Amino acid sequence: MPRMIPAVATLLASFLGAGLTMAQGFPQYPQQPQYPQQPQYPQQPQYPQQPQYPQYGQPQYPQQYPQQYPQQQYPQQYPQQQYQGNYPQPMAYGPVAPPPGGQFGDAGQFIISADRLFGLSFWADSLEGDNNATDKFTGTSINLLFGSESTGSTGSAGPYTTPRLGFDYTVAKSVSIGGAIGFISKSGSEEKGDGTMTSSTDTPTLTAFTFSPRAGYILAINPMIGLWLRGGISYFTSSLESKSPTTTSTQWVNGFSLNLEPQLVITPVPHVGFTVGLVGDIPLSGNGKLETTGAGASTIEFTETIRNFGLTLGLFGWI
Repeated sequence: MPRMIPAVATLLASFLGAGLTMAQGFPQYPQQPQYPQQPQYPQQPQYPQQPQYPQYGQPQYPQQYPQQYPQQQYPQQYPQQQYQGNYPQPMAYGPVAPPPGGQFGDAGQFIISADRLFGLSFWADSLEGDNNATDKFTGTSINLLFGSESTGSTGSAGPYTTPRLGFDYTVAKSVSIGGAIGFISKSGSEEKGDGTMTSSTDTPTLTAFTFSPRAGYILAINPMIGLWLRGGISYFTSSLESKSPTTTSTQWVNGFSLNLEPQLVITPVPHVGFTVGLVGDIPLSGNGKLETTGAGASTIEFTETIRNFGLTLGLFGWI
């Protein structure tokens, strides 16, 4: 045992020497350098707060100017108070202004018209005598500045197709009252000869008169075109006289009718225009009498009514 201790010590010494030799043969890498920690930069200095100058976004001194100049002075004074009242406004689109002297249909106008200067008429003349005897005539007539020839039995249809002279006055705006009158008279003679002797006779003489009081309403569509709705009562009377060498026959007819005249009014120039429209003469009553004097004298009474519808044209002016 005491002998082994030196041997063990020798063996341990050899191992230690070998280990040192190996340690010297390999390079000893230094440990990674211990980089210093990032320097602790000093905190940013606490700058003093900005001085209490006026805020740049909301300066104090500019606030007064924008409120005074753009809002109070310039926009309110110049465009609204001064210039707007001085310069004329542009003309607005709308109805054409009425002509000088007023528009047709204004209150206080005196209207003179020539009615039924031209006419297309469809008439019917009905007679009823004793013992239920009846006789009826119908026809169509066109007249231009001239009354119709004899129609029916006596020519009494002439008052409805004869031109009339009208007088109307606008008592209020668009409201007129007035009337129209018509008159026709015709006579002549007939002369016959056979080469040796000549004879002369008078042709039948026709006289007729009509009077039509009426009221109307004027509806102005524009200064040139309007409607004149007229209506009233017509009274007519006529006589037809025929003579022969021995007898004289006279026939009278009179009657009332309801008169309707819706007219289209056209005024191409101020105070003058013309009318185009429909007419309707609806009989309300009618009486007739035929009287014969001389040889075979007699008197016959009967009922006669005349109806007339048509288209007419007229002229008018107002002051």
